[in-house]
Amino acid sequence: MDKQRLVITFSNRADFQSKYGHDVSPLPEIQSLNPQSEIGFIPHHSFWKCMDYMLQTYAINEHELTLLHARLHDVVSYSSSPYVHANENRMPHTTRRCTRLHDDIQKSLDTKLLCLAYFMKVSEFMPMVANRYGPCYTYSASTSTGQHFESYVLFDELMTLQQMKAHVDETIHTVHENLDYLRSVFTDHEKEKRKEDNTRDYFCAAYHGNREMDRMFAYDRIEVLFMKEYGFPLGLFETTPEVSKSLAKNRNDENYAKSIQHLLLKTDNQIGYPGIQLNRTDTSLTLKEHVRRALSRGCFGPIPKTGLNLADSGGCITKSKQARKKALSPR
Repeated sequence: MDKQRLVITFSNRADFQSKYGHDVSPLPEIQSLNPQSEIGFIPHHSFWKCMDYMLQTYAINEHELTLLHARLHDVVSYSSSPYVHANENRMPHTTRRCTRLHDDIQKSLDTKLLCLAYFMKVSEFMPMVANRYGPCYTYSASTSTGQHFESYVLFDELMTLQQMKAHVDETIHTVHENLDYLRSVFTDHEKEKRKEDNTRDYFCAAYHGNREMDRMFAYDRIEVLFMKEYGFPLGLFETTPEVSKSLAKNRNDENYAKSIQHLLLKTDNQIGYPGIQLNRTDTSLTLKEHVRRALSRGCFGPIPKTGLNLADSGGCITKSKQARKKALSPR
């Protein structure tokens, strides 16, 4: 797909309802929302830039994920044996096609779940997002081969954490049905070959000895990849003790605090989180213990409507003040 030739269009309520047959009922949260009175922090323009990107990515990925699932019947027959040893005589090119399709679906699944995780992280601001875009977001695209498709996002399905969590669970269940089937036709040789490739899958290499990931660890994967991709903890899914300890260790690292400081002091950061900020803009700011504690605990879950200030001017000290304090301290 040639993403350079994709064009975004926005549909209004009437056009969407007549085209797709959905009853787009009025959203009380959207109609009654007054951003100036109900939202304590008005997002920086980088938030809208990020939201544009997330919605575009989500819409494109929904279409691509549908195409990948449709290819399953072409790549492998459902009459294949579910027992690995019975597939040893399968043609090598068939096995390679299965592994490529498996990894493409896994990558597309990760993209969808990370987009949903971002929407959950900023869920307090989703009514404002729906106010801006309307009841739905429609993406129209033409590929390099001249094919045309439309994909859409309904905001009334993304207005609460419960709705998005249910969507995450349904997606995991549905997609892993196909992933599990593709794995069932891998040969023993191919499975060992994949285990030896440490660059194949970051999460599996870090936490599963490079073995294929079972769906029961899907929440672990979301939390780990979100932290790796966006820098802040998600803190919305229950993780295994191993992953919980690993993420906590990363957040307590001094270099992590410095990276967050650098990110928040950028005038146009790429994360687009609304309201996460430091009051001070002093580049010599030292992130003290209470700031690291806020990074480790306070950033968990949805960002509040009033924003999240990780450090006030009274609680932070500069390096020069820290040196002076150390010099005056009793020996």
